[in-house]
Amino acid sequence: MVLKPIYYIYGTDDYLVAEAVEEIKSEALRGGLESMNYQVFDGRGLDHGALVAAASTLPAFSDRRVVLVRGADSIKAAVEKELIGYVEDPSPTTCLVFVGGAKADRTSAFIKRLSDLGFLKACNRLKNSDLAAWIRKEVAAQGKKITDGAVSKLIAIAGNNLREVKSELDKIILFAFDKAEVDS
Repeated sequence: MVLKPIYYIYGTDDYLVAEAVEEIKSEALRGGLESMNYQVFDGRGLDHGALVAAASTLPAFSDRRVVLVRGADSIKAAVEKELIGYVEDPSPTTCLVFVGGAKADRTSAFIKRLSDLGFLKACNRLKNSDLAAWIRKEVAAQGKKITDGAVSKLIAIAGNNLREVKSELDKIILFAFDKAEVDS
């Protein structure tokens, strides 16, 4: 995975959002001291200066650091305007990760600039065909196969909320125990 200096992650599926954040965090902090190179901010009442200072700080005993801003959709417009300067010239040793809500405000100059630079990442609920592929991949990662019927039944029961699908899938895998294939 080639890391970008900035990510703005948003979407309707909280599991995919959390998975994307965890993937960035684990890649960026691989082999380093997480406790010294990971900092979290809250978007509400965000202090622009403190955030830019954290993002501009060199990593300790590592190649990178991660600065996470939760509730990025709560950042005030005035602070967003100030952050555009950092977005134009981000630190190459920091992954600044903003985590927003279900939608990104495409009318905001900050979001528009992030979009122009390719820093937006949407994590929306999967459609059934993509969800089926995700289920198969998840089952394969656990060393098993799953039939089309079982996939359809799981989607019918759990819907397209990935957190619920994952929870039900974990139960099914445990129940299948030493069977090589999960069937309906």
